[in-house]
Amino acid sequence: MKATIETERLLLRAFTADDAEAYYPLCVIPEVIRYVGNKPMASVEEVRAGLQEGPVTDYVKYGFGRFAVIWKETGQLIGFSGLKYMPPFAEVELGYRLLPEFWGKGLASEAGKASIDFARESLNLTRLIALIHPDNEGSANVVRKLGFAVEKQVRMELIPGVDLNMFARDI
Repeated sequence: MKATIETERLLLRAFTADDAEAYYPLCVIPEVIRYVGNKPMASVEEVRAGLQEGPVTDYVKYGFGRFAVIWKETGQLIGFSGLKYMPPFAEVELGYRLLPEFWGKGLASEAGKASIDFARESLNLTRLIALIHPDNEGSANVVRKLGFAVEKQVRMELIPGVDLNMFARDI
């Protein structure tokens, strides 16, 4: 995936193996991973393998994947945003995760809007979903702001016993 997207405050670009150390906190901070079903990663090497198996593989397989979100002011990797093909639903999901110190600043919405524009303009997608834990009001507010609405409840293996809200919207 060659796309780099610039917003007012962010750069969205493809992940590389070199991002593992900077991405590690997003895989272990309890409040960051609380609603996503992930267990904390044990090491930077585990994160590097996860980036390779996740977004980097998705770039090759699908032509898109999650973007690394870079804070333009400092060049710091502060999270991810972007698209992921979800085989259990045969749908493309918009997702995001940011370091807590960047919450509440409208950055998830800013990155989400850029990801939606990329999905429509570069990938010719016409619909996106967002899978959100029912207790994650902050994330639900972001997708509502981006024009998504709850379509139904679904289950995922990663989060057993929880009916996730599947938000959706045409783009």
